[in-house]
Amino acid sequence: KIIPTRGTVYDSEGNILANDVTVYKIAFILDSTHQKYAKNDQGEVVLVDDYVVDVNKTAQLISPILGIDESYLIERLSDKSYYQVEVGPKGSELSYDTKNQIEALNLPGIVFTSSTSRYYPNKTFASHLIGYVENQMIDYDYQLVGISGIEGLLNDQLSGQIGYEEYYSDVNGYPLSGGNITIQ
Repeated sequence: KIIPTRGTVYDSEGNILANDVTVYKIAFILDSTHQKYAKNDQGEVVLVDDYVVDVNKTAQLISPILGIDESYLIERLSDKSYYQVEVGPKGSELSYDTKNQIEALNLPGIVFTSSTSRYYPNKTFASHLIGYVENQMIDYDYQLVGISGIEGLLNDQLSGQIGYEEYYSDVNGYPLSGGNITIQ
């Protein structure tokens, strides 16, 4: 299933009033058995540890980026009873630039999940007219649905149509080479 991006709302001069943006949520893997494949200095693919190895260093480098107290982060990352942890609202709805800034640190055990959020560049200006959206579960997937204003009135046009992709895959869900891929 391919979930469409929601349409952009423009004013009469072509300025964006509402559009979709991709946001990210950060999580920290704490389980010492977690590994991933990576290339070493010689270019060989090897298994490497992919969990928060140095709690203090990770907290020291990440806390100023997220605006989270370093001691709180150390406390969260030290609780090895969890496989992975999140850090609340300040670790959610991160921008692409913030995600890249964190990834550039090359710290192990940090993963991101992406989602779509609605962005209103003019904040609350004409908010009653533009309306707003909510993330609702539809057919086992979360989708942005217009609730009021233009967002609600034109919800069918702004939502687009769900597409589908069909292909033969291996046990991990990856398409098999040479197989037909049909996108509708």
